[in-house]
Amino acid sequence: MDIDLAQQSIAAALEGSWEKAVTLNKEILKEDNKNVDALNRLARALSELGEISKAKKIAQQVIDIDPSNSIAIKALKKWTGIKSGDIIPTKTSSPEVFLEEPGKTKMVSLLHLGCLSVIGKLD
Repeated sequence: MDIDLAQQSIAAALEGSWEKAVTLNKEILKEDNKNVDALNRLARALSELGEISKAKKIAQQVIDIDPSNSIAIKALKKWTGIKSGDIIPTKTSSPEVFLEEPGKTKMVSLLHLGCLSVIGKLD
């Protein structure tokens, strides 16, 4: 696997360049079609482009390769009830936008979350 391609695909995702992320991860998969990291990144990129059916199939591929892969399991659960085209592509912001202090995690309890098709569209 080309580590440089993996880093480029991660950078593309962080910039919200989902088409580029798809292309780069597909390049990685040409060399190793069972690379679960590239498959997970590809599934995420496709979901951001609204291609939920393709994303679900790829996440299922990951689970077939690694049945305990938590990323793919969580993704499939998140995408339950969502159809292709439901998610409008958005640009990913820097993690620092959401965190007051990087490295700190906060937990909150939420009430009245809504239906799965709405929850699945959130990050």
